[in-house]
Amino acid sequence: MTEDFALIDFALTARAPAEVAEAIGFLQAGGPAAPATAPPARRGILSRLLGRGDTAGKSASGGPKLRIQPAGTLDPPPLARIVLADKGFASNGGPVRLTGPLGAAGLTLIEFREGDGDVSAFCEALSDALEGDEIFYFRHSGSRHPGAHFAFHVYLDGRVTRRAMSSSKDGAIPEAQWEGTDSGMPHPLETDSLPAPGTANSEIMTPVRQAIILEALGLDPDYLFAQTQESGLVTLELSEDAGGRPLSEVNAVVNEQLNPAPPAAQAELELDLPEPKTAATEQEPNWEEEVTGLLVEAVESALPAEEQVAWLDQLTERLVDGDIDGALAEAHRMIRAGDRSELDKAAAASRLAELFGRGE
Repeated sequence: MTEDFALIDFALTARAPAEVAEAIGFLQAGGPAAPATAPPARRGILSRLLGRGDTAGKSASGGPKLRIQPAGTLDPPPLARIVLADKGFASNGGPVRLTGPLGAAGLTLIEFREGDGDVSAFCEALSDALEGDEIFYFRHSGSRHPGAHFAFHVYLDGRVTRRAMSSSKDGAIPEAQWEGTDSGMPHPLETDSLPAPGTANSEIMTPVRQAIILEALGLDPDYLFAQTQESGLVTLELSEDAGGRPLSEVNAVVNEQLNPAPPAAQAELELDLPEPKTAATEQEPNWEEEVTGLLVEAVESALPAEEQVAWLDQLTERLVDGDIDGALAEAHRMIRAGDRSELDKAAAASRLAELFGRGE
């Protein structure tokens, strides 16, 4: 990865991206640190790496400030401070990107911007909301930092249990004035990289030590942020920009990423030129009646009665105006919002796309 930045702050957890997003929203809504219904006790990260982890539960969310933005809204990974003065406290609503599952343990990468306190207030609060799961925090400085800052923290149940840090404000050479912190019980992930007693402050936490810890987590440190751009992953970009979707819709967003709608056909369907009737087509249901039936079923399962006619009228106007793809996207959204089974929703969406010539 490029190091044309002052600092990057990122963290890793065994929870899924949707759960982390819900927890962030819950915290920023000003609610208690943990959901009213606490998730079940969880196995440690080492068990997760060995394939003995359990299924993640769901936490509640309130009305968060952050919203889910379209893909590509945030800068490409890693989400960095370009200059040291660009603090951007994530705990006060700064942008956050969540990507997972990564590596053998199916971890979620959390990119954010943190202040310069001794601990990460963001990770501290988030670990309280994600009760029972550790959060592994890393700080790494790049070429725009006038000195250097490398850190590894472990957070669990709202408190920091491990801090290892080396920082310098006046250069990255060993002779610089380094500050060092080595507190709390070393984590088993550090077993292969622990420095000897009496190690100089500049060597308490280094890029090499960070890389070894990431490898112990089942991740390739040289590929970590490039991997976030691969297909098959869930990526949630959160910011306070207008127009995003509320975090309460995170599960729907994840489902859309994992099950994208079929691509539109290249040719537009000529709606105003009815197909010649044949013996075969005369036996099929009327096209208009079938489309109407699918739309009525969708709206009846998703909206109260007093809103259904208005929605159907608006959709009809879009179709008459020629905005077929836009109308279909809105129809598919309404189908997904309904209370029918997922199988029925998928069948209805597929048939509607087929009737408009957008099927595969």
